Amino acid sequence: MIQILNPKCEYAVNPLGIDVQKPRFSWTVQALERGAGQSAWQIRVREEEKNEVWDSGKIESDNSVNIQYGGVPLKSGTIYHWELTVWDLCGQDYRAEDSFFETAILHEEEWKAAWIRGKNLFRKELEAKKKIQKSRVYIAGLGYYELYLNGQKVGDHVLDPAWSDFDQTVYYAVYDVTDRMQCGKNAVGVMLGNGRYSPYETTIAKNWHPLKKYGPSPVLYFQQYIGYEDGTEEWLVSDTTWKTSAGPIIFDDIYDGERYDARLEQPGWSGPEFDDRAWEMAVAVSEKMGRLVSQTAFPAVKVIKSRNPISMTQPAPGVYLYDFGQNFAGWVHLKVRGKPGAAVSVHYAELKDKETGMLCPNTNRNAEARDTYICKGEGIEIFEPHFTYHGFRYMELTGYPGTPSIDTVEARVVHSSVERIGSFSCGNELINQIHSNYIWTQVSNLHSVPTDCCQRDERMGWVGDAQLSAEAAVYNFDMAKFYVKFERDIRESQKETGSVAGVSPAYWSCYPADPTYATACVEFPRIVSRYYEDDRIIEESLEAMAKWVDYLGSQEDEDGIVSFGLFGDWCPPMHANPVDTPFEITSTWYYCHDALEVARMAERIGKKETAEKYYRVYERVAEAFNKRFLKGDRYSASRFSDEELAEKIQSWLNVLPEEERPAVMKRYATLYSSSSQTANLLPLYLGITPKEHVGEVLETLVQDLEVTRAWHINTGVVGLKFLFDVLIRYGYEDLAYRLITQTSFPSFGYQIEKEGATTLWERWEFLNNDKCFNSHSHPFAGSVDVYFYKVLAGIGLDAAQPGFKKIILKPVMSGDLPYASASVETIRGKVFSSWERSRERLRYEVEIPGNTTAQLFLPKNGWKKVQIREDGKLCWIGDASAELEGMRYSHEEEKYVVYEIVSGSYQFEIRPL
Repeated sequence: MIQILNPKCEYAVNPLGIDVQKPRFSWTVQALERGAGQSAWQIRVREEEKNEVWDSGKIESDNSVNIQYGGVPLKSGTIYHWELTVWDLCGQDYRAEDSFFETAILHEEEWKAAWIRGKNLFRKELEAKKKIQKSRVYIAGLGYYELYLNGQKVGDHVLDPAWSDFDQTVYYAVYDVTDRMQCGKNAVGVMLGNGRYSPYETTIAKNWHPLKKYGPSPVLYFQQYIGYEDGTEEWLVSDTTWKTSAGPIIFDDIYDGERYDARLEQPGWSGPEFDDRAWEMAVAVSEKMGRLVSQTAFPAVKVIKSRNPISMTQPAPGVYLYDFGQNFAGWVHLKVRGKPGAAVSVHYAELKDKETGMLCPNTNRNAEARDTYICKGEGIEIFEPHFTYHGFRYMELTGYPGTPSIDTVEARVVHSSVERIGSFSCGNELINQIHSNYIWTQVSNLHSVPTDCCQRDERMGWVGDAQLSAEAAVYNFDMAKFYVKFERDIRESQKETGSVAGVSPAYWSCYPADPTYATACVEFPRIVSRYYEDDRIIEESLEAMAKWVDYLGSQEDEDGIVSFGLFGDWCPPMHANPVDTPFEITSTWYYCHDALEVARMAERIGKKETAEKYYRVYERVAEAFNKRFLKGDRYSASRFSDEELAEKIQSWLNVLPEEERPAVMKRYATLYSSSSQTANLLPLYLGITPKEHVGEVLETLVQDLEVTRAWHINTGVVGLKFLFDVLIRYGYEDLAYRLITQTSFPSFGYQIEKEGATTLWERWEFLNNDKCFNSHSHPFAGSVDVYFYKVLAGIGLDAAQPGFKKIILKPVMSGDLPYASASVETIRGKVFSSWERSRERLRYEVEIPGNTTAQLFLPKNGWKKVQIREDGKLCWIGDASAELEGMRYSHEEEKYVVYEIVSGSYQFEIRPL
């Protein structure tokens, strides 16, 4: 028996307003008994109350992921119902719950409105003289907007629409406003903010990189459909007949905050019967605007939850400091009672001064991060900003009339509404806190693009920061549509030469991106294809990916080495720039890496010639990499021979017996030869180190970690991403665990236990000044979270069967960790892995969804011979297997007994013999 769950269209449940001509359908199958699954499916799509537009017929297949619509062309603004029938392996049929999707505007010629601008409030009235059957609003307001209908805010989006390069693409939202419309007079009101579209000249002047400005002031595009019960219809569209006026928001800026003068409010401005005779007429927009694209299936930015302060102090007269106990992104909800004109200031920062107890805004750099509310003097007043957000743990309140209480403010946690799909926990509280720090850091930097930070005068879609934490993100959140959208941003900012922008959308002109960053144009298609079995992104991006690799080829020297860079292995301990991993190592390595991934993805979608071309590039660059950088037992950009290095440390060597000198030479070679942990681990990860040198290079890496650096990581964020994969692959599980749980500098433990970090930092070290890179909410080190899911809990996937079609369950018994558990709601359903151990036994519980299989590695827990029972039944003893229902013995390894299993739940007990 099975159960059909989560029927979705374009990754969304009953989406309203998709503009995809050929939408895709997915669902999950829960196996209610072991081995149960789907044998066939059928999808039927019909237009609401009309004829069927597609019947797939019964398709003999267990696929349930991204099945493309194959019917007649879809019509705009139309509701389509889809019926899903699934047959199990016994031929029993099951019907899924009724689902629907509604199309948005599918053809350019159907857009009827005009872009308009004016002040920051807009309104228009409409009289409905007949009974309304259906009404939809299609709206884009740049940089940000809030929509009101008949005096009430519409929808729960904030900071809408999604960021984009507005010259090329503008995202719009679709709202069902049928129930908000009324017979008789109706009024639409829109409030606009600057956002990324029209930053102030003062903001541009103080930004540390030229900031793009699209227009002189905010603009609006509005189109509303009204369908009447008698079959007639009409459209309300933005044009120069709309009225506009200044409102109470007198200043709004992403970085500097919002100033709101409640005395300037105009009660009833967004409702009917409002006297707008003093308002001006809107004017037409002259600049060229990008193509309108629906953001319906994309997770909008929302207020996700509230958070109360854990303390309030008064470090100086009239100054009140609130501590929310957690660094995050959002704003505060303020309650105040004051005289007209009383100005209350809300100042945000990640830190407080440890000596004075005052707010310390240094990590904000040039961002003022201050909201100001000016009272109107009418009882208790409520304020939340509309068109800004802040990264903060602490909030300083000044100018408050009277004495506030701890209940005066409440924080709003704000970020893109990505669905949480993963959870992890283990028996080490430091690891749990690292995981928590990553989660908070990641969501704080999801604001329609993956930003680098959420507090300072930056908050850009740095492509490198985003790609470094992408795999960690997909274990924890449904990132499919988010990353598809961001890959589009990257494509749109790419130059004809193939050069990729360091920031996407390209609000800063950063070309060419460092290869460690520009690899993002390759990484996101790889991630989306691998974890969601969605190859449409490869089809859309293959040309852009190939152009990027070709661009790298145009930058080769005569030896095939790429040397340009800007960041490289960014932020190693005590430095921003890399000090012992030169750009030519990381840039050439990524040239090799990207060529290989482009070849693999081209091969996956049947582009054989393209695949062959880039496999040849990969092989050639790998050879060039080894020829230039491989020095026998290490990788180094140094041109020094071992003899020349020996001369540099001769004074050390002379005091030692001759037989001990080679070991000392090896110990200090990385210090004198521009070798590094990153330089040695990258080629090991990619598998390009010649077999005869693998052992030597690995020994050099381990020597540097354990001896030279005394069990500490000495990489930047590039090396960090691949370090643990390499250590686990070559059997250094306990070393990896010791590095993760290290508490002295540099380590995650140092940040948490010594400095009280609640998020991941940009730097390994604690920095508190306004002159350097020192964000305390930077997700690029979040790559470590993959280790928790994939290694400690043991949830992985077979790259040859993406989308968790074939699951790898292989927990690593590391250090003294007593237990670990994780769950991931994959594109195919729930995958669960949980173990706990003692000296006497190990218990291991797993679950995999229907339509999947898994390779299951049952740990021996360090015991030489073991006995294994599943649900009380013996399946392994010593060196002999007994196959049980749903389990097929594969092989035995030093640390594991390996089985192939089918869908269902399993409970194992493992004991030593």
